[in-house]
Amino acid sequence: AKEADAAGIVLRKGSKQASPDISCHAEGCLVVWDNEQAGALAAYIPHNQSQALWHQEFDSGGQRPAVARSQHNEWAVAYFSDDRLRLLPANNYGVGQPSIISRVSGFQPRPALIAENNSNSWLMAWRDFEAGHREIFVARAQCVREEKE
Repeated sequence: AKEADAAGIVLRKGSKQASPDISCHAEGCLVVWDNEQAGALAAYIPHNQSQALWHQEFDSGGQRPAVARSQHNEWAVAYFSDDRLRLLPANNYGVGQPSIISRVSGFQPRPALIAENNSNSWLMAWRDFEAGHREIFVARAQCVREEKE
């Protein structure tokens, strides 16, 4: 068996815990994570590069982000912030503006996120605490591209 040639890229320094999520396409990878309840961050790393093309905090209160890629090489990030589940678009050059999907109560695990085949829709599943017990919710978000004049 051949050994893998692995080169590390440091995206965050410090002793805080982080639980990253990653999604890749032919040109590179998008990595998302939170900074222990002190902000949600993203970075895009082109393949065969020794550093991120960009690295940014996209929500100062964001928690537990999840990233997924569509068949059209578009990314979306689902995460919690201010008791809301939010969804935002991302690409090789940065992240867009978030949309609110639902209200969420209490500390919940990372949402699940996938792209629907051959559409601009994203499916999300998450856990919430309603009426004294945990419930599972699923939502579909339809993305609409804004046309530039």
